[in-house]
Amino acid sequence: MSGKFQSSKKFSDLQIELMVSEIAEILEKLRKNSVYDFDKEKSILLLDKEATRIELKKTELMEVKRFVALVKQHMPALTYLTKKIQFVNVVEENEREDRIMGAVSYSKTTQMRQQNLISKDKAVCLEIHRSFVTAENTLLTLVLLSIVAYCGKYILRNGNLDSGGRIDSPTLLALRLIREYAGNLLVTKEIKNIMPYVIGYTQYDHYRLFSEMIYKIRLGKIPSYFANVFNLFYEWRYFRWVVSKSHTNILEHMLRYYFFTVKKHSMLYECWVFYKLLDMMVDYFKVRFKEFRSFETTFMSEDGSIRIIYQKRYKTRWLDENGDPIEEIPDIVIQSKTGLNIVVDAKNAEYTSEYGSPYRRQIDDYIGHADAKYGILIFSYGDATLWKDLKTQDEGPTAFWTTLTPSHTGDRNNTNNKNLERLMHLIQKSMH
Repeated sequence: MSGKFQSSKKFSDLQIELMVSEIAEILEKLRKNSVYDFDKEKSILLLDKEATRIELKKTELMEVKRFVALVKQHMPALTYLTKKIQFVNVVEENEREDRIMGAVSYSKTTQMRQQNLISKDKAVCLEIHRSFVTAENTLLTLVLLSIVAYCGKYILRNGNLDSGGRIDSPTLLALRLIREYAGNLLVTKEIKNIMPYVIGYTQYDHYRLFSEMIYKIRLGKIPSYFANVFNLFYEWRYFRWVVSKSHTNILEHMLRYYFFTVKKHSMLYECWVFYKLLDMMVDYFKVRFKEFRSFETTFMSEDGSIRIIYQKRYKTRWLDENGDPIEEIPDIVIQSKTGLNIVVDAKNAEYTSEYGSPYRRQIDDYIGHADAKYGILIFSYGDATLWKDLKTQDEGPTAFWTTLTPSHTGDRNNTNNKNLERLMHLIQKSMH
């Protein structure tokens, strides 16, 4: 297996938003079906190695404090970039009769005079002007605008939070000072000229600006210190979302906060795959699931016919240097009352046919420890029609390779649904 294959893939912001939104929708659906009781638990167990919880009533204040710390950290960079603002020379065609500025376009001047006799004293000039509407300056302006908007959101409420709490006086004072600071940078002449161009910018525009700016840095067309804008805005994408999506429910709001601060995309992907499977099982088998807390996160149908477990731990015969058993921890184990289990492992990696059967030994180990009939490897990227299976000589377990790719496109979603239906068919076979 090549090193290239083993490296994790990096999801785009659009893919992160899609996974977070879908997890939030599924959690809300589970709450309505009495699987989760948010009022009772006051927390949601997110599926990662550290079993992190989101405290719904505390996280928003933590978010505001993180915002204040982030601004203070980047104040020197914001000030420096505003003072060192870049420009490009652009050529504009203007008709003039008072004086000649720049080069004269003789072809267009002749054409204009032939079409209109009263224009015989006019000339078409190719004038060079400075333009400050560049990718790096636009991103900088967007950051400053988002700072002012974010501060204003809580200042106008006098510190009241969506979750019902209140911002403490020192933090609220810091928000007022930060808004004043960012406001002073926004009124500089160059930034004021840029602002009309950034109103209504979408997330698609942000990605285009990122690509354009990094390309110019690599070509040496703008100083490398403007890469700070990229790093800064990348951290800022969550706060811009908060400003533009104030209508979103508190659950999705907190999930976005959590996952936008998580550096490991594999963690989010594993969580997304788990909830996609759970959601599909609820709809496919028409049974009510209930979560119960044990050492592993487990959802079991009310009739006890099937359960789905996240990161079930199996002790191996191997011992570490301290003499403790080494554990195998597959992402998902699906158990049925027939005893025919299924083990699923989500891989944030790309699969193509040239790799053969990657992770075959690992899935074989998982199958053995879980005493499973089927083992399934799900990849975040790969051939759209991937559904590959391997069987043993003794007609024992079967291993499958497939993909689930977070995507907004209909074709990709249709493929995801087909692969999920195939998984449901395997689960159904294990139940009978």
